[in-house]
Amino acid sequence: MNNMGGIISNEQGFIDVLTPEETKVYKYNGRTYVVTYDGEIYNKEEIIDDLLSRGNYLDSIDDEEVLLKGYIMWQEGILKKIEGVFSIGIWEVESKKLFLARDPIGAKSLYYSILKDGIIFANHIKYLFKNDEVKPEVTYEGISELLALGPSRRGDSAIFKNISQLKPGHYMEYSSNYCRIFKYEDFEAYENKEDFQNIADNIRELVIDSVLRQYGGDTDACTLLSGGLDSSIVTTIISEAVQDEGKKLRTFSVDYDGNDVYFKSNDFQPNSDNEWIKKMIEFCDTNHTTIKLSNKVLVDGLHEAMLLRGFPGMGDIDTSLMTFCDNMSKYVKVGLGGECADEVFGGYPWFHKDELKKSDFFPWIRSINERSEYINDEIKEKFDVLDFAKNIYNDEINKVPKLDSETDEEKRIREVGYLTYRWFLPVLLERQDKMARISDFKIRAPFCNFKLMKYVYNIPWKYRIYGDMPKGLLRYAFKDILPSEVAYRKKSPYPKTYNPEYTNLIVDEFNKVISDNNSPLLDIVDKNNVSKLREMVIESTRPWFGQLMKGPQVMAFLIQVNDWMKEYKVRIV
Repeated sequence: MNNMGGIISNEQGFIDVLTPEETKVYKYNGRTYVVTYDGEIYNKEEIIDDLLSRGNYLDSIDDEEVLLKGYIMWQEGILKKIEGVFSIGIWEVESKKLFLARDPIGAKSLYYSILKDGIIFANHIKYLFKNDEVKPEVTYEGISELLALGPSRRGDSAIFKNISQLKPGHYMEYSSNYCRIFKYEDFEAYENKEDFQNIADNIRELVIDSVLRQYGGDTDACTLLSGGLDSSIVTTIISEAVQDEGKKLRTFSVDYDGNDVYFKSNDFQPNSDNEWIKKMIEFCDTNHTTIKLSNKVLVDGLHEAMLLRGFPGMGDIDTSLMTFCDNMSKYVKVGLGGECADEVFGGYPWFHKDELKKSDFFPWIRSINERSEYINDEIKEKFDVLDFAKNIYNDEINKVPKLDSETDEEKRIREVGYLTYRWFLPVLLERQDKMARISDFKIRAPFCNFKLMKYVYNIPWKYRIYGDMPKGLLRYAFKDILPSEVAYRKKSPYPKTYNPEYTNLIVDEFNKVISDNNSPLLDIVDKNNVSKLREMVIESTRPWFGQLMKGPQVMAFLIQVNDWMKEYKVRIV
């Protein structure tokens, strides 16, 4: 997992690389290029063949050289040829031109700040503060975005003043004379007139192709197996490929101390994973390891998880994955999972439950009024938090690709789907990418494939819920390769702890924060409502964000906000 970034000086015409060990310099036709890159290309062989057929010579098959030669050949056109995840920086030394680009899904981060005489960019926010011109200043708008919409953010937002993020599917051209940003890829709406069986066949082909490309015969790979539909599809496809090679696939799952006692079925997590994992282990004959995490490690890891993200995140949903990856890395270095299938095929409750689907706000944020209550009066007097949040939502709705001929319900499904792609999914992709970095582990998500996502975006909803089931199309497409009970298992999200020990530990940590008058959190939260807030989040059973972030996770998020403000020495301006 690479780091990338650099500082461009207009006056001296050079790039000062922030992470030199991850940067390569190339000479080509008398010109010098510096390439800094973070990502993976899953169709690299196809691009190499195309380059060679056009008379290009490559000294290596390194991603950086392939990208550079592709850029020289096709300029920004190389971006639409790549199947993968990436953030790229290419500095043309003689012409003093910088090219930055980010993958169309937004799986990799790319932050930048325009300086007095140049630009600084990186794939992690911390590197930007290496330059004295970049200050850790946050406006009332930034604080409002953090608290009202967090852990999600606008596509171009980095919360900090004068720092931006390049949007997914965009590239930038920068020189001393100009800075231009262009969109090269996005979702488009069209009418799909294929019959159901053709669509199901295409889905099967696209998913299998993506799984096998991302697996790539990697002998150091495993799958993250939950026993749910999505991870079971990935596991079955790869296990068949591995068995053809005369090997046995390694699979891993995560569990928590006390969940065998304290798990309670609910609308979002109807059953425990263990019995389903066992079915799939037997079905695919895998070499399986269950990693059980203590509740203390989930709390103790909050600081490290915040540092990895660079921002407050999802509490134990982050720390569990971070620790899970750290443990898996002792055995393997790559894991493939089912992440993104719910976003693509409409598996979440907000695609199906009317009170969520017809919400006049982001349907995975059901707490906007409660959120505004614990922001202090000073901020609310100077900045209308609720109006700000609603305006952002309305602006995003206006960007959704739709067809005039569609019914109101069809248009709403488009809206919910597009918002999920552009707002909810990035939080999970950032979590997946950043939490794995603690141990140089890689997580790949075959369902997170832009070709697949664009295709499904235009499949009629009646087909996606074939059989009146969430993700019915995906179930139908793969029902013959899975045990029937797994193929039709109700959706169950990433496993979390249900042990009250976690809540007790989080309450203790939260009490330490709110009882310390020097805690920066108290500069943005109403001190008089802190006790009320604490009681509210402990008792809350309704998700505050997504499906898993309830009361204890809200406290964990606010602990991370406090920690984030301390770490970066945040100034509110």
